[in-house]
Amino acid sequence: MFVSSNHKNNYVTRGHFVRNAGLVPNRTFTPELDLNANVLRGNIGHVDLQPGLFLHFADTEDQKDLTIENLCKPGLVLSIFLQGGVEASIGGIEIPMPSYDTVSKSWQAVSSLRAHSVPQRFVRNGRRGDRLRKVNITMTSEWLDELARKSGEDFKPVMRFAEECLRIESWSPSAHSIALAEQILSAPAAPDFHRRLYLESRALDLVAEALSRFSDAHVAEPKGNLRQHDRARLSEIERVLISRSGEAISAFELSKSVGLSLNALRRLIMTARGMPPGRYIRTFMLEIARQAMERDGASIAEAAYLAGYTSPGNFTTAFKRCFGICPSSLSENR
Repeated sequence: MFVSSNHKNNYVTRGHFVRNAGLVPNRTFTPELDLNANVLRGNIGHVDLQPGLFLHFADTEDQKDLTIENLCKPGLVLSIFLQGGVEASIGGIEIPMPSYDTVSKSWQAVSSLRAHSVPQRFVRNGRRGDRLRKVNITMTSEWLDELARKSGEDFKPVMRFAEECLRIESWSPSAHSIALAEQILSAPAAPDFHRRLYLESRALDLVAEALSRFSDAHVAEPKGNLRQHDRARLSEIERVLISRSGEAISAFELSKSVGLSLNALRRLIMTARGMPPGRYIRTFMLEIARQAMERDGASIAEAAYLAGYTSPGNFTTAFKRCFGICPSSLSENR
């Protein structure tokens, strides 16, 4: 089911939730509302991608002070919250929401993976005017079992996590994950089969990146929270890198541009991103190139230029090492 993305004119009523009760049964509203009462304004969608794999996305604004409750079936849920927030919990545990950085004046997106092997109560306390932009992907135990059957030993850590009674892990999403979530929220108006394939490809890419966290090769993120000053520095680093797309910028040049010593830059990026500055710069620039190819239809030569590579061959090698696919596959899928 899809609802128009016209945020100003489209409203979602309580009747919408009643008519789609099969998606989330036993949903209750406090206070009780008339079926025609407007609950949300914006873009909201539910898609059955595969048997046992479901996509829910929303770019909405609450129209009422309202508490919504329902019983969630067992499964594994990947969430990417890009902007805004509401008070929401599952089984009494708070669901991580984005934070607003007053220094950089930007939202800090958050990803989370939650597992519950038994039904859990979901509670959402929304307030009129709350804005929320999110993507949820639900994986049932049946879908996970089938994937485990095809994946062998490498998938066992995922299954152990999925079999937890209730557990939530959160992290800062990569630029690639944020781009994929944005693409889902702005899916093109196209024939239904094309739009469904478009959404499924991006949802599976998000799932693959999230579940890669269980791989031995995954670099764990530092547990410490960054200070507001450090978050502002990171935002400035990203702004500089975006403004220097098309150039080969070194860690030393970046440190000078943001007013940090090379050692201070190294400590900050290692703490925040878990990698040395040189690797972070290459990865960030390659993310810019990938987004340009996926979203704007840039050619390999154009993408190589944006990432600071003078040789398309070197760019292709670096791109495949970073993402596990050749940039030509993105061109072929357009």
